Amino acid sequence: MEKQYELISRLYPITSNQSSIFSNLELWIELFAEKQLCAYNPQTGEVTLIRKEQRKFDQLIKQILKPLNPKDLETTSTIKPMEILTQTLEHLEKLLIEQFPENSPIEFGSFGLEGLLPITEMHSVQQKHSDLIVQNVKEMFDELLEEDFDFPDWRN
Repeated sequence: MEKQYELISRLYPITSNQSSIFSNLELWIELFAEKQLCAYNPQTGEVTLIRKEQRKFDQLIKQILKPLNPKDLETTSTIKPMEILTQTLEHLEKLLIEQFPENSPIEFGSFGLEGLLPITEMHSVQQKHSDLIVQNVKEMFDELLEEDFDFPDWRN
């Protein structure tokens, strides 16, 4: 008899620290679970893991996200925190693939990030700098187009 699986999607906050640049980001994870490991909410139509399995899974995710030090995620530059987040997500992917391989009662499907990163001061300065360069190039081309050029006649 062929096993029947249900798709389960979960969202986990990256950090609970509201001053972090990642405070609006959530980790989105999809799993496939055998029907006997699933619980159904008829009011919302939501499919979840049964409590015992859900607790184990939640603990695993919290354990993986715990190394994201709130102090590291508070900087105004997103470069260092993005490196930290990328490393954590790579570690998470490896762990989920190992813990929930194909043909197991719970299989890892995929994961990603949901939410928006705020535009930091650094990004704002970079954008202004880029806009200034574009404006200067436009002005140079406008000046060139206004000049009268004497092009040689190449037909002769």
